[in-house]
Amino acid sequence: MSEFVLGPHNGLHINGTKPRRPKRRKNKDPLAIPTLESPKPSKSTPVAPLQPCKPAVPSEVHSPPPRKAATMIESEHWSLRQTETGSFEVNINSINNITDFLQTLSLMASESEDPTADPLHKDEVHSETSQDSEGSASKKNGRKLTMPFINFHSELYAQQDKNSTVEWPRMKTALPALLDDCVHYHLQCMNPYYPVRPRRILMNWYSGLEEPTKDPLVLAISTYFVRHIFIHHMPPAFDKIRDMRVLDAVQTQLALYTREALSDCFDVAHPHHIYALCLYNMNSKVPNHLKAFYHTIAVRMALELQIVPRKRNQSNSTAMDDEIELNNRLWWYLFQIDHFLTESEIISCSILQPTSDDHAALSKLERPSPCSLDEPDEVTGSHLWSNVLKIWLIRRRLEKEIEELDADDTIAMSLMSDKVEREISIWNNELPDIFQQDVALKPENFDTMAQMCFTIGIERCTNRILLHRLFFPAVDEMDNLTHLQHRSAIYAVESVVELLSMRRAVIDIACCQTWPGDLKRAIEMLMICVTFRDTTVMTRSKLGLMRALRLLRQMPETEWKEDMCISNIARIENVLSSWPESPSTTETPRSMSRASMDSTMFSPPMANSCPRYTPLIGGELYMADNQPPMFMPDLSADALAFLDSNLANC
Repeated sequence: MSEFVLGPHNGLHINGTKPRRPKRRKNKDPLAIPTLESPKPSKSTPVAPLQPCKPAVPSEVHSPPPRKAATMIESEHWSLRQTETGSFEVNINSINNITDFLQTLSLMASESEDPTADPLHKDEVHSETSQDSEGSASKKNGRKLTMPFINFHSELYAQQDKNSTVEWPRMKTALPALLDDCVHYHLQCMNPYYPVRPRRILMNWYSGLEEPTKDPLVLAISTYFVRHIFIHHMPPAFDKIRDMRVLDAVQTQLALYTREALSDCFDVAHPHHIYALCLYNMNSKVPNHLKAFYHTIAVRMALELQIVPRKRNQSNSTAMDDEIELNNRLWWYLFQIDHFLTESEIISCSILQPTSDDHAALSKLERPSPCSLDEPDEVTGSHLWSNVLKIWLIRRRLEKEIEELDADDTIAMSLMSDKVEREISIWNNELPDIFQQDVALKPENFDTMAQMCFTIGIERCTNRILLHRLFFPAVDEMDNLTHLQHRSAIYAVESVVELLSMRRAVIDIACCQTWPGDLKRAIEMLMICVTFRDTTVMTRSKLGLMRALRLLRQMPETEWKEDMCISNIARIENVLSSWPESPSTTETPRSMSRASMDSTMFSPPMANSCPRYTPLIGGELYMADNQPPMFMPDLSADALAFLDSNLANC
């Protein structure tokens, strides 16, 4: 079904001059909105991923076929009128009835997706399916199924829908102090990475609030960051509380407070409300269908306030530049949410203008840059953020190019693999000096530059992993890796290992920067590579899992028994426990010598086109790994023998 945004621009009218938050019905899930029973589950974005779609921006709601229009459930709570242009005008009597109206549309969509309802439609679907199965689209989809799926790139804790039903008695009395700590540490730990609003502005604003416990932005910051606070910066009042059940209860209650505060101001456009909606969308207590809904509200507010990205070479007075830059940063932060929701298929396509996939238009925009209101660490953070966005845009562009290729065209795929390495190398060479390893890791610069240098390196490894996974074989083709697939798997595993080492180096500098979500993605990649019937890839993957296991066991989240870390540890231990029972490997058949093959279709990139990371991997970053592993059991004699026999292949 098509996706649209409801509003006056397309005929939706809600009676009343000051609509307010509807009364919630009692439900087992405190964050669930009231819904009607549906005969079958409906997805929030049922648009096929391979079909191009237009952004869901203000547009008309086109009328469905007459047969479907007749099935609209009549109700006294709303009315529909078809205009002369063929669109519908919707009048909803009260804000209390909008949820039931949306659910009715969902029921209609579920019926329209049933191919048996209309024989003609069934024939069309069968015809389209037959054509797709014969074309390259099915091959692209097959590659996509092998990807590790992580919902949100920048989320601290990605597990969702774990809303506690237990109330913590001290919540109300401890709330003011807890909000103070959350805002303080958010400015201290996150603003150096994403200075959406400069620290001095937020501190002046926060100190002037009369009731912080009811402000949507304060509550959204706290909901997003409270897990980080409890695990890494435990407030003195809670020092003796180390119970994950209490933490879940506190975050669930904060999410409820945030939702109530946002619902009271959803019709009031303000930059702080947009920022609050973005932060609220990035925590694990919001169901996916609500993430799409809140994102739509944030985009609508940005349009109303004319918060748009900054164009290149746009310059005015300093004061005007600061205001334009702050709006520019807020738009790019909204872009990140749009980017995450689109990649997670929670929304079918970007609803921003320009869209998050329009690389040509986005390349003409000015990414976040320093302003006169920034403190020194925020100046560095703005450069870091800008280059992170830059590599995201490069990755999205390359992904679209890869998906357009025929997976069976070995030469084209090999050339694209070389292009991936070349593009990442160019991006890395264009980084400012403060992010270059040969500058930042010097003894005189290490204290001030190393952390950000490692952080930008983690982003490089992450995007390199996400790109090379597109060259992996389908699930039923893992027995015999081609030379290209073998090379991409090695690149991915090497990037994971380097990422783990740099994450460990960052933790040594700033112990709170653990980010389990990034580790989960890296571990998922190793879990895929360890299943390949290739001795070299499998061995390197298991060695990477050993490194990840050591890192996870030393993280504070593991002491708290955080679900993501505990589950990853259990999975890694299960894989390593099967060692040395290795699968029988089958070498890739080669009808020519390795040298002749490398010199023809699998020629490596030019000497300066691929980044060289070997000195760093063998040097400072890995020195910490020479320490005795904590809680790491000794390998058996059989495992050591297996390792010795395969290290030559590495």
